[in-house]
Amino acid sequence: MKSPLKGLLFLVAGSALLFLISCSSDDTTPKLIDKQVLYSCQQALDECIIFDHFPPLQASRNYVYPHIAAYEALVPFFPEYRSLQGQLNDFPEIQKPDTTKAYNLDVVLIAAFEKTGSALVYSRYLDTFRQKRYADLKKQMSTGAFERSRAYGEAVADAILTWAKKDGFPKTRNAPQYTPKNDAGKWQPTTPDFARAVEPNWGTHRTLALPGGASSFILPSPTRFDSLPGSDFMKATKEVLDVHQSLTKEQSDIAWYWDDNPNMTHHFGHATINTFKLSPPGHWMGITRYATKKKGTDLMQTSEAFTRVSIGIFDALIACWEEKYRWEYIRPETAIRRYLEPNWSPLIQTPAFPEYPSGHATASAASSRILTGLFGAYPFTDSTVMQFGLHARSFEHFIAAADEAAMSRLYGGIHFRNGNEAGKQLGSRIAGVHNEKLKTRK
Repeated sequence: MKSPLKGLLFLVAGSALLFLISCSSDDTTPKLIDKQVLYSCQQALDECIIFDHFPPLQASRNYVYPHIAAYEALVPFFPEYRSLQGQLNDFPEIQKPDTTKAYNLDVVLIAAFEKTGSALVYSRYLDTFRQKRYADLKKQMSTGAFERSRAYGEAVADAILTWAKKDGFPKTRNAPQYTPKNDAGKWQPTTPDFARAVEPNWGTHRTLALPGGASSFILPSPTRFDSLPGSDFMKATKEVLDVHQSLTKEQSDIAWYWDDNPNMTHHFGHATINTFKLSPPGHWMGITRYATKKKGTDLMQTSEAFTRVSIGIFDALIACWEEKYRWEYIRPETAIRRYLEPNWSPLIQTPAFPEYPSGHATASAASSRILTGLFGAYPFTDSTVMQFGLHARSFEHFIAAADEAAMSRLYGGIHFRNGNEAGKQLGSRIAGVHNEKLKTRK
């Protein structure tokens, strides 16, 4: 006769063995608690960039390095994805995690993304965000898993930040500023602030995925300056004035929708007020958020999209600024005031840097083609800037949105048509190199 005690002991031992096997399997499988964690990190970074009034170029830098850090920190847990090692210029060796032990992907991502981001912005909101999320996540895992995940994510952040410091940015903080030329066809400061030229040395930054750097893409000459009536230049100048004088409500709405000026100033007597807005890079990161949510991407697909778009924008604006300060081209506002209408002002504020080519057109063309390469072409509604009191707009596809963004600069009175077309050409060429060169899947 079997002993009931022996049967009970066998049952308990078997259950314990199954429990240990289950724990062992679970402990080596990376966990994800919040599927929206990357969106939360991106939103926190958006808020810092807006609050700190970062101009578009610095914003592009503030976006790209946190997303690269997050992507690289996640890659070892997703075998079908490729590291950016060997694909981005001067990219460092990244510490690999011990995947035989337990990790939490929320902690890994937050540690990598937010530590990188907080080193690039002024406000301390990202630090606060990170600590609050840590406090919540600590309750949902073992101390060992938490500390291991945090230490690994922060090690990746440290490597990315060390790499970022060598991109030329620190050097350009102390580089000589631009002195406007005494030449009728060159850029001059414009109303209302007559600010000095922004980031004249940005084109010297290290590009990320362009093998030959910013100088790989040299555009054809802009319309030759000639102030004689009837010249091609004066026809282009008059076109800007004519469009402004016959502007429809739809065209005005488009200009304001794509204005994306994070440093717009309003003067009331002796008082000056700045308007808080996203920059062009922030606007396209918002469209990327829409695209990933529309497609129902998982964490790694979402990281891949944000990373590829932010790399594209960063490289596109470096190449664009190389061209801007190579040509030092006059703005429509300066030409119209000098030759046609002395008191004329554009619909939106003219940015403080040379005209050719359009930076927004360049970044938009690059972003739209990278997104199309990832997700294809399909209709979508962009509500990114509704938070700033503007209505959502619908487009047939990403490239149509980019084309409208470029055209908005003519409607706004801040670019010649030729500058917009050149920006679209430059951004498209850069996206073509990125789509061919960068391999994020095995």
